Amino acid sequence: MLVKKDGVPLARRPLICWIYRWMSFKFCASSSFSILMLKTKRITDWLKFTRSSFLRLSLAAALLLAPLAALHAAEPESRPDWVLEGNAAWQARDSQAEWVFKDQLWIGGGWFQSFEAPPRDVWASADGKTWKLVEKAAPWLHSDLPMNVTFADKMWIMGGWHNGRLPGHSASHQVWSSADGVKWEQVTANAGWSPRLAAGLVEHRGRLWMLGGTENYYFGDDASLKNDVWSSADGKTWKLETAHAPWSPRAYHQAVVLNDKIYVIAGGNYVPSHHAKNDVWSSSDGVRWTCETENAPWEPRLWFSAAVYRGRMWVLGGWSKNRDNFGDVWHSADGRNWQRLETKTCWKARHEHSVFVFQDKLWIAGGHAKPLSSEVWSLSLPKDWQPLANAEPRGAPWYEDRKNLLSYQDESGGTHPVKSAADWSRRVTHIRANMELVMGKLPAPSTLPLDAKVNSETRLGNYTRRHVTFVTEADDRLPGWLLVPHGASATDKRPAMICLPGSAAPGKDRPAGLTERADMAYGHELAERGYVCLVLDYPLVHTKEYHTDPYRLNYVSATMKGIVNHRRGVDLLQSLPEVNAQAIGVIGHSLGGHNALFLAMFDDRVKAVVSSCGYNVFAKHNKGNVSAWSSRFYMPRIKTVYGDDPAKIPFDFTEVLAALAPRPVFTNAPLHDAPDFEVSGVRDCLAAALPVYRVVFQAADRLEVRYPDAAHAFPDAERQAAYAFLDRHLRQTRK
Repeated sequence: MLVKKDGVPLARRPLICWIYRWMSFKFCASSSFSILMLKTKRITDWLKFTRSSFLRLSLAAALLLAPLAALHAAEPESRPDWVLEGNAAWQARDSQAEWVFKDQLWIGGGWFQSFEAPPRDVWASADGKTWKLVEKAAPWLHSDLPMNVTFADKMWIMGGWHNGRLPGHSASHQVWSSADGVKWEQVTANAGWSPRLAAGLVEHRGRLWMLGGTENYYFGDDASLKNDVWSSADGKTWKLETAHAPWSPRAYHQAVVLNDKIYVIAGGNYVPSHHAKNDVWSSSDGVRWTCETENAPWEPRLWFSAAVYRGRMWVLGGWSKNRDNFGDVWHSADGRNWQRLETKTCWKARHEHSVFVFQDKLWIAGGHAKPLSSEVWSLSLPKDWQPLANAEPRGAPWYEDRKNLLSYQDESGGTHPVKSAADWSRRVTHIRANMELVMGKLPAPSTLPLDAKVNSETRLGNYTRRHVTFVTEADDRLPGWLLVPHGASATDKRPAMICLPGSAAPGKDRPAGLTERADMAYGHELAERGYVCLVLDYPLVHTKEYHTDPYRLNYVSATMKGIVNHRRGVDLLQSLPEVNAQAIGVIGHSLGGHNALFLAMFDDRVKAVVSSCGYNVFAKHNKGNVSAWSSRFYMPRIKTVYGDDPAKIPFDFTEVLAALAPRPVFTNAPLHDAPDFEVSGVRDCLAAALPVYRVVFQAADRLEVRYPDAAHAFPDAERQAAYAFLDRHLRQTRK
C-alpha cells in the first residue's frame, strides 16, 4: 500500500484523480503552451500513435478536465491555515503563564503532573521557533493556573496553585511583576482578594481587573468558586467592585477586553462536581453585566484559551468531562454571534494551552494534547480576511405574556421566576435577540477611525454650534450638529446627550434650535444648560443632507442602521476631551423617542434616556394597525415575516422599556396622542416595567413619566422636568 494522504491510501485513489493531478501539474508548468496544443490537431494525431486503449481513455479524460485543472491552478488559496512552527526547547507542559512583552513570546511555570511542585522557569522567543531560558527558578511558587497579564510595561503573575495534590498545597494571593523576566518584584504578598487560581485577569481602562476563580483546586467544592470582581491601578491596592457579579461563580474561564468591554466567557468547576458553561457576559464597568448569550454554539468547556485578534474575540480548544479535549476555534465580534473557523490543518485537540497575539498572528503553545505538548502553532489571517457574511441572529424563546415580565425561560424551555439581576439579564438577552429577528443583526462596533470633520462653526451666547460629519461605517458619513458649551474642557468635562429629532423634514435642525419650533429645540436648551449635544439625522427620513439607503448596505431595516449611526455618535462624544464619557444620555421626540430607546437597548454606554411621544404597545398603535412600523422607514420584516400582526411580533415595548432597568428613563406621554401613541398603551409599558425596576433593582424612582393634557407635543413643563431628571442622574456621575 502506498503512503496515505489525507487519510486515503494513494493506491485506492480513483484514476480520474491521478489524471486531474497530472494535468494540473502540466498546466501550472506551461499553461499557455498546453492551451495552444489543445487548439491544434496535434493531440488527435498523437493519439493515433498510442497502442494502449487505457492511455487513450486517460488522455481523453485529461483533455476534458484540463480547463478545470487550469482554473484550479490559478485559484488563490485564501483560506487561512495553522502552521506548526516547531517544538519549543522547554519541557512539554500545560497551565503555564504567558505574555507578549518587548516583541517576544514568553511563558513561565505551568504543570507537569499532580504529584510534584510546578516549574518556575521563564522562557522567551522572538519568532516562536527558537526559545531561550531566561530564568531557571523565578521566586514565585504558585505557577500552576496562575493569572497573568502585561500591564504598565511589565509582565505580571499573580495567584495560582502550588504543590498539586501533595501535602502543603495552597493557593496564592501574591502579586509579582518583572520588566525583564529575570528580576521579579513581589508587589504584594497579600492582595485584597482571597487566595485563588484559574480566575480571569485583564487590563481595562488603565486598571487590572480580577474576575472570579476558585480558592481550591483539587480539594474544594462549589463553595470555593468566586464571582467577585476586583480592580487595581498598581497591582498592590485592590478595590472590590462587586462581591457577586450576576454571572455564576466559576473558575477555569477566560476574560478578554474588546470594544471597551470586559467579557467573561464560559468556565465552571473541575472537582468534585464537574460542570461547564458556554455563556458569555459583558460589562463596561465591571459592575453592571449583560448576558450576551446563555448558550453559545460551541460546547460548554473549561481550560480553554481566549484572545482578541483582528477586532474579534477567539475561543480555542479546551476540555469537558463529557467530551474530553476540544480542537475547535471560534470567533465573535460581540459575544453573541459566533462563527467557527474551519482550516485544513489544525493542532491536535488540547486544553490549558497558551495563546498569544503576536506579529499579527494568532499563536498557541503547549497544553495537554494527550500527552503534554511543547508544540508552537501560528495562524495568519490574510489582510483582507473577513468573517462569513453576517448570519441571521439566533432567536430566543417565545414569550406569550409581554406584560408580566418577571420570568425567564431556560434552554430546555423551563420557566423560572426572576429573582435577581442575573436572572433578569437572561431575559434581557432574549429580548435583544428577538428584536434582532425583526431589525436584523446588530453589526459589530466599527473599528474605523471617526475622521470627524468640522465644516462650519458659530459662536452663540452660551455654546458653540459646529456642523460636523463623521464616519459611521465604510463609505458612509453622517452629518450632525455638535453643540459645545463655553468653558467645557478636559479639566471641566460635561455630561453629553445624543439628540434625536422627530420625523419632520428639518431633521436635526429642529432640536438644534434652527427652526421656528422652540418647543422642539431640546438640543439647544440642553446646550444652554451645560450639556455637550450631538444632534443627528435619521436615514431615509431626513434627506436634506443624509442620503444613505440602508438597504443598499445590506441592512434589513432602517431601524438597525439608525442604531448603528447613533452608536457611532456615542463613539464621537466619548472621543471629545470636554465630555464626561461616563455621563452620556439620549433624548428624542416621536421618531427620536423610540430611537432613543433602541439606542439605549443596544448600547449600555447610554446612562439615561428621555423619550417623548415615542412608544406604546404594538397592539394599541393605531388600533393595532402596525403598517407604519413595517414600512421601509422602520422594520419591513414586521410585514414580510410577521404579517403585520402585533401578536406575532417577537418583542414589544413593554420589554424594551423594562430591559433598560436600572438605567433612568423619563417618558413624556401626552393624554391625546392617538392614534399612534395612544396613552393607555404607554401605561401598559410602564406598568410592565415598574416591577422590574422596583423588585429586581430597587430603583423605582429611576422610572419617571409625565402625562400632559396635550396631543403629539413636548410641552415646556415636561421638557423642564426632563432636564431636571437628567441633571439628577448625569451630573452626579464621576468623570
